[in-house]
Amino acid sequence: HTRSSHVTASLPPPAALPSLPSLAAASILPTCLGFWKTGYAVSYGYGGAMLAAGALTLRCSVPALAQAHALALVFYGLRLNLFL
Repeated sequence: HTRSSHVTASLPPPAALPSLPSLAAASILPTCLGFWKTGYAVSYGYGGAMLAAGALTLRCSVPALAQAHALALVFYGLRLNLFL
């Protein structure tokens, strides 16, 4: 066996992450608030996109560190929307 085969054999299986179309929708749909009021795209839209991306990732089977990061995104997006 080569050294690289030992390294790849010891790696955990890749995590199941949200699909690219669902992450794109989570990013685009909240920012569409900018069509209603321009400032909403960069305020509520950004916060909503962060919250949605984090929530989508939390629904997946990811390691604990990735769950903590996704939870931080949820709280960050929530904080942004509540602050505004």
